[in-house]
Amino acid sequence: MDLRKLRHLLVLTEELNFARAAAKLHLTQPALSRSIQALEEELRCQLFDRDPQGVRVTPVGRQVAQRARDLLQDARSLQQEVDMLLRREIGDVKLGTGPLPMATLLPPVLAELARTHPGVHVEIESQSAQELMTLLLDGAIEFFVGDLGSVTVDRRMTMQPLVQQHMSVFGRAGHPLASAAALAPDALRAYPIVTGRRPAAAGASLARHFGVPEGDPFPAHVLCDNIPLLVKVALGSDALAIVTYAAVRDELATGALVEIDMQPPLNRFADIGIVRLAGWTLSPAAEWLIERLRDFAGQTA
Repeated sequence: MDLRKLRHLLVLTEELNFARAAAKLHLTQPALSRSIQALEEELRCQLFDRDPQGVRVTPVGRQVAQRARDLLQDARSLQQEVDMLLRREIGDVKLGTGPLPMATLLPPVLAELARTHPGVHVEIESQSAQELMTLLLDGAIEFFVGDLGSVTVDRRMTMQPLVQQHMSVFGRAGHPLASAAALAPDALRAYPIVTGRRPAAAGASLARHFGVPEGDPFPAHVLCDNIPLLVKVALGSDALAIVTYAAVRDELATGALVEIDMQPPLNRFADIGIVRLAGWTLSPAAEWLIERLRDFAGQTA
C-alpha cells in the first residue's frame, strides 16, 4: 500500500475540503481526487461522502484513518531506527574470534566501541576456526577474526589479511634461562612449555624445531586456547610460554616477562585476518568493527 495515499487520506480527513487539503499537500485538486479514488478502489470501500457542501468521512473512513495514522507513525519510527543504525547509535553485531585476536586485537577495539557507540550490542563466539566457519555459513555470525592458516579455503567466503603476529618463547623475569644466550631449542624442553593449539602440520613443525623425536607429539605442559591463562602460568612458574609478541606486549614493557634467546629463533607467526561471506552486506556496526580492527592491527605485529 502506498503510504503517500494514506497521508493524503489523513490530510483530507483533517481539512474536509479538497481544495484546502490539496494546497496543504502541494498537489493539484484533481491529483488529490485521483489519489483518494485510487485508495478507495484499492480498499474496495467508500472513505468519503462528497456533496456540494463539502466532504464527510464515512464510518469506514474513520477506521481506516486511525489505522493510517498508526502505519505512518510506524513508518517514521522505522526510518528513524534505520538512520540510527547507519549512524551506529544502535545495533546488534554477532562475530566470532580465535584466541589470539581475542587476547590482542579485540579488547581495545571493543573498549572504543563502548565509549563511542554505547547503543551497539556485541555478541562474541570464541571457537576453533572450523567451528567459526560453520557458524558463519549458518548465518549465526556476521564475520570472524582468526588465524587464516587454520581456515579451510572455501569459495563462499572471503579472507582479508590484517596482520602477522610473530611468535617467540617467553619466561618470567628471573627465569633460570632468562640470562642465557643462544640456547639450543631442545634445551628449553627441560622446563614446562605452555602454548596454544595449532593445526597438525604446524604442531609437527614446532616439534621438529624443538628436537622432538620424529612422530612424537610436542610435549606441551599446558595446551589450550586461553592466551591470558598461558601468560599467567608463565608469570607464576618456570614454565615457558610460546605465544606472540602482541599477546605479551604489556608484560614485556614492564619487564615481568622476557624473551628467551633461542638459536635458531622460532621464526613462526600467526596470519590474523577477517573471514566473511562473499557478496554479503554487513551491518554498519560490523563494518565499523572491521575498520577499527584493521586500523589497530598494525600496532600489534
